[in-house]
Amino acid sequence: MFFRKKNKVTAIKLYSIGDDQVGIARPELIDSVFKAFEEQFSEIPESYVIHGPYGIRKGASVGIKAFKSKLNAKGHEKYYALTGKTEGKLGFNLLLDAILENQTYSELILWWYADCYAPSFEDVVKAVSPFYPISSGFELQSDDSYDTFSESKIKKGFFGGASTHITYDRLKWIVNYESGDLRTVFGKNILSEAQLKQARILDGNILSEQVGEKYFVYSGV
Repeated sequence: MFFRKKNKVTAIKLYSIGDDQVGIARPELIDSVFKAFEEQFSEIPESYVIHGPYGIRKGASVGIKAFKSKLNAKGHEKYYALTGKTEGKLGFNLLLDAILENQTYSELILWWYADCYAPSFEDVVKAVSPFYPISSGFELQSDDSYDTFSESKIKKGFFGGASTHITYDRLKWIVNYESGDLRTVFGKNILSEAQLKQARILDGNILSEQVGEKYFVYSGV
């Protein structure tokens, strides 16, 4: 039996929670995501999906020209999620106005194969934050046997298909975010003041740097 080599994948996951989402500016946010890719990766994703009534059939994707054309023609109000990726290299996912129990949130993910790129966590955060108020976020390490969005193990079928079992346990901290709940202390984080207090309880050796009303927090450095 032959085993495929697992490739290391890094993802920056940024959350806008509750009332913070009011400040999300969709067109400018998408422009800032492309700017982050151009500046940090020197390239942008190749294929795109607009989740909403934009004329892309299920299971299909479009190129950058059609992606921008559809958004320009129909506006940014009707989609609930966007995806852009270059298979085996890099990509992004944007989910808007999701609901978890009594809390609403949006999630922005930028991911890349770690052997190919080394972007700056801080520069990515600063690029998108003017148009996407960040409540909390972190940089996550995994490999490509896991789905970057759900973090679930990808199960390969005998005939080439793939599936994941999605749970929301990884997002439970969002429900009590205002009280300082956080998922864990990752190597690189952006946290609220209440979360920083909790992070110091979990890890007495963290370093922090205030940026606006939030904090860049580092562990293991």
